[in-house]
Amino acid sequence: KKERNAQLLIQEHQAAELQFLKAQINPHFLFNTLNNIYSLSTIQSPKTPQMVLQLSQLLRYVIYESQNKKVSLAEELEQIEKYIALFQLKNEMPVNIQLEKEGNINGQNIEPMMLIPLVENALKHCDFDSNEKAFAKIKIHIEGDALHFYSLNSKNDNNQQKDEVGGVGLKNIKKRLALKYPDQHELVINNLSDSFEVRLKINKIV
Repeated sequence: KKERNAQLLIQEHQAAELQFLKAQINPHFLFNTLNNIYSLSTIQSPKTPQMVLQLSQLLRYVIYESQNKKVSLAEELEQIEKYIALFQLKNEMPVNIQLEKEGNINGQNIEPMMLIPLVENALKHCDFDSNEKAFAKIKIHIEGDALHFYSLNSKNDNNQQKDEVGGVGLKNIKKRLALKYPDQHELVINNLSDSFEVRLKINKIV
């Protein structure tokens, strides 16, 4: 009985910690997106209303769906596409963002808001503002029950106006992976001189 009670306490602690980590992700995501909208509003861009509308759609997912233990992978990927579209709106001309999806995503489930912060990180820290050859590549590949996520973005370490590469997002994701997928994931981060690479494998996401 003591062992069972101790196990329940551990589970309750982990659930509380996951909720705390999710609560950290939500405002971080919101603040970054609001900054994009603010920059457009200062120049009275006609894109501003459309960005506000798309942000409201994303927030429904971020606030409500992220409270669930699992969401469909298809839904998480749909929100990634919406976030990329929202990011593109803030630019005068479309920037080089490539998103590839491979494998059967139907019927697969995942911890909510696990992949979106990785995409957000790649776009936020890319040197789109200062490099005409800047790029961000994102690939999600499903192989059986395993998920492979890959992102690579160009960067400029001389740009001091941005947060430290990685920021809140990656630290948060590391903790959530450890709690939700213990011994079932691999996360590799390569911070190179002119690019930033993230490789994530989750062995079983069903």
